[in-house]
Order: sequence, then C-alpha cells, then structure tokens
Amino acid sequence: YKRQLLQEWLPESVAPPIQTLQQVIEEKTEFYNRIRSILSFLAFVCVILTILGVYSAITIDTERRRKEMAIRKINGASAWCMARLFVQLYIKLLSIAICITFPCLWWGLQTWLEEFTLRSDYGIGFWLMVLGILLVVIGITVVWKILEIVRVNPVKVLMDE
Repeated sequence: YKRQLLQEWLPESVAPPIQTLQQVIEEKTEFYNRIRSILSFLAFVCVILTILGVYSAITIDTERRRKEMAIRKINGASAWCMARLFVQLYIKLLSIAICITFPCLWWGLQTWLEEFTLRSDYGIGFWLMVLGILLVVIGITVVWKILEIVRVNPVKVLMDE
C-alpha cells in the first residue's frame, strides 16, 4: 500500500525508499559493529606501542646505567637492590600515567555511551581488569629487562668501558 502511494506522488524516475524496522536496525548494528572492530584494532595497536615504548625506555635506561650497575655489583649490592632502583622509577611513571589515562578513558567511554539508550554500566571490575592487564604487560616487560641487566658480568662491562 505504501509503495503504491509513493509511486503516485513521486515521479517514475525515483524509486520509493521503503525499509522495514528490522532492516534499519541491521544497518545501524552493522555500522556500530564496524566501529567496534576499528576501535578494537586501535586499542591493540596502542597496547603494542605501549609495550614497545616501555621496552625502549627501559633499554635506554639500563644501557645508560650499565657501568653504575656493574660498580654496585662489585661493591656487593644484591640483585634485589639493583632491581629496586629501576622498579621504583617505573612504578612512579606508571602511577602518573594511570592518573592521567584512566580519567580520560572514563570520560571518553561515558561520552560514547551517551549515544545509546540501553547501555551497560562499567563497574569497578572492568577498570580493575584493565589495570591488571596493564600492570601484567608492563611488569613482564620491565622485569625481563631488569633481570637481563642484573645478570651482566661486571668485569666485562668495566673492561668494555
């Protein structure tokens, strides 16, 4: 019936655009699924860049302080004492980054969710999971590099200098 009415009122060269509610919902769902896929990919890229950034930062830091660590080791410093120097620095940096990043993430998520009438509430569990994943990834990267610098032969380092 609607098609007949539209054909009477519209010229013959114009096809009447009629869609069901289901078709409109599927189009919108497809659009949001594409956006979700793009955002998931970008989040993955951000995680990889973060890991590479942390790895490069600690590599530069350990290479610059290689002689200092060798002298500390010769003077009897334990592996834990040397590792603590690096761990304290990276805990401070991570804390500052979390204080800046998490409010921005929360604001961006709230702004994006305002477009939807039905939305899920992200509780403390979600944010703790994100924090946990972040700490595990960065912790593994930092610990791996610290263990590498602690195992270095101090005599060889000082001779290379």
